[in-house]
Amino acid sequence: MVSAKKVVISIVVACVLLFMLFFNTLLTFVTDYQWFQEVGYEKVFLTKLFTQLKIGIPIFIILTILIYFYFLGIKKDYYRKVSTVYIGLEEKRVNQIAFAGAMVISLIATIMFSGDLWFEWLKFFKATPFGQQDPIFNNDISFYIFKLPLIVQIYYLLIGFVIMLFFVTFLFYFMMVSIRRPTLFDANHPERKFHIYGGFDRENVKNLFQIALRQLTILGSIALFILGIGCFLKIYHFLFSSRGIVYGASFTDVHITLWVYRILAILSFVSAVLLVIGVRKQKWKMAFAGPIAIIAVAVLGNGIALGVQNFIVAPDEINKERKYLKHDITYTRKAYGLDKIEEKVFPVAQDLDKKDLEKNRETIENIRINDYEPAKQFYNQRHGMRLYYHFYDVDVDRYYIDGRYTQVFLSARELDYAKINQQWINQHLKYTHGYGVTLSPVNDVTAEGQPNLLIKDIPPRSSVEGLEVTRPEIYFGEMTNNYVITNTKEKEFDYPSGDENVETIYQGNGGISLKGINRILYAIKEKSLKILISSNVTSESKILLNRNIHDRVRKIAPFIEYDQDPYLIIHDGKLYWMIDGYTVSNYYPYAKPFAEMGENYIRNSVKVVIDAYNGDTSYYLFDEDDPIIQTLNKIFPQLFTPAEKMPEGIRAHVRYPEKLFNIQAEIYGNYHMSDIEVFYQGEDLWDISKQIYEQEQIVMEP
Repeated sequence: MVSAKKVVISIVVACVLLFMLFFNTLLTFVTDYQWFQEVGYEKVFLTKLFTQLKIGIPIFIILTILIYFYFLGIKKDYYRKVSTVYIGLEEKRVNQIAFAGAMVISLIATIMFSGDLWFEWLKFFKATPFGQQDPIFNNDISFYIFKLPLIVQIYYLLIGFVIMLFFVTFLFYFMMVSIRRPTLFDANHPERKFHIYGGFDRENVKNLFQIALRQLTILGSIALFILGIGCFLKIYHFLFSSRGIVYGASFTDVHITLWVYRILAILSFVSAVLLVIGVRKQKWKMAFAGPIAIIAVAVLGNGIALGVQNFIVAPDEINKERKYLKHDITYTRKAYGLDKIEEKVFPVAQDLDKKDLEKNRETIENIRINDYEPAKQFYNQRHGMRLYYHFYDVDVDRYYIDGRYTQVFLSARELDYAKINQQWINQHLKYTHGYGVTLSPVNDVTAEGQPNLLIKDIPPRSSVEGLEVTRPEIYFGEMTNNYVITNTKEKEFDYPSGDENVETIYQGNGGISLKGINRILYAIKEKSLKILISSNVTSESKILLNRNIHDRVRKIAPFIEYDQDPYLIIHDGKLYWMIDGYTVSNYYPYAKPFAEMGENYIRNSVKVVIDAYNGDTSYYLFDEDDPIIQTLNKIFPQLFTPAEKMPEGIRAHVRYPEKLFNIQAEIYGNYHMSDIEVFYQGEDLWDISKQIYEQEQIVMEP
């Protein structure tokens, strides 16, 4: 009975320890799943998990079996060739340790593979063809965008795995030596164990050395084989090279360096075979001939490439690089969508008359006499109403006012939580949302020279028919960085009214219910005991998470790059945020990068709309010709909604993103030149205009 009790206690303790070890992971999984379910994208969340399992389970099983038999092979070889003295574990226990070690190593390798590669794996198998080939290898561009990144990551993971296997092999040998100690002395003369004149069992020492050499040979051969793969992969990376005057493979790359790497790859594969044969037959020249040849070819190849560049290309660079400069221009334009630009003559004449003014009345009436920075200062100084309100940003948009399409400034009045009393109840139950907007035309001021506000005050009053704000609460915005709990016994502060405060109860569909165990889960997640013990929180309460719209969209779809400047939209009396989403890559052949991270392809394929009251987040697909977004749509069909389904009132405010325009303008400043010689000499470079702002010269904003 005592023995059975001990077993039960041991099992319970083990289960408790495992639960504590994985509790945080489990908690994050459960709460994240509930949040994705709340926003309607649980399938997006589960796609990652299911893909990791599909990749991870087979890899784990296969690696466990292979590594286990690898250990058994080492053990068998050790027992067969080395005379040992048994001082340790039973044979069955040794096998169990080998199997447990194989499982641990396989688990680590599986986490490395499936944890990092799940998304690249999906892109590889869901790849959408570009219908364009690179000019050197004639591969479809999709190979570089979707497939090469996975191959490269697997290559680096293989290097890490081989290094790990080397250390694990050493540890396994150490274990074997510990439990089956080799006899390093002459059995006929045990008193001469470590005598300086000999007495060692030379045959045993020799066998130990041979076993170690065999393992090193296997690992060295694998390393050489992986090196060969790396040389082949390096060939493709010349298409993204920034060396020389060409972005992409240049004359020297194509005619010399590519062939050097091809030779190095073949030499590496041959060397892997020769190393094994040479060591087995003890032909050391054969074993080391390959690695020596690799070093020699690498040194010689670099020398030849340097000579060709300096003595053949440099004296006649324009002619030698002409074809590759053409590739640079062509593919850079395609990467940024600049190949679709239509150039038109814009004649400038000094004969402006009244008829021209009448013809362009809408444009002239929308000429700004205000700037958004002074407007922002005015909004905060005169219409913040309370210290805890803040206009974070001023957006530029267009609305029909009195039947005229008018450019306006508008800004959301958000809560600045730093200005609110830091008590928990204020931060999370009472002050839950910002309130209302201000809106003023860019071309109109009051008699005092201040912006003429068409929407102002709290509650918001509009002087424009059809542009009323009936749902002014802002639960999701750019400054909403903390969680809040709604539908509690403590009514929420809605807005100030004179000396009193108007209160409200949240009527939206956002938030996760705090019924049952959820209350405990979110108390732990948010590290707040008050969620659990507060009498204000009931089973009807809901917790609103990820309310900052920047964090919200990145949590849902981190594989999209987002604009840093969301803008506010008024539609049907409600407030919405719109964020431009971009698909980017740094694997487009011959295209000049536009960012420090090396991205050289961009499309504005997604428009994200967030309901400021409910938090509903919709991803509208706006560039169906983009192969990257087509691939993402195959991977996450639940995520994207066709552009046609965007409400018409919101779609009227879709605009060309300033970020994309700036990138295209910067690239086009060089790449508008189609004549190779003009491009090479940089004879017709364009620059972005400068403007003076507060006595400082800055680049003019579009």
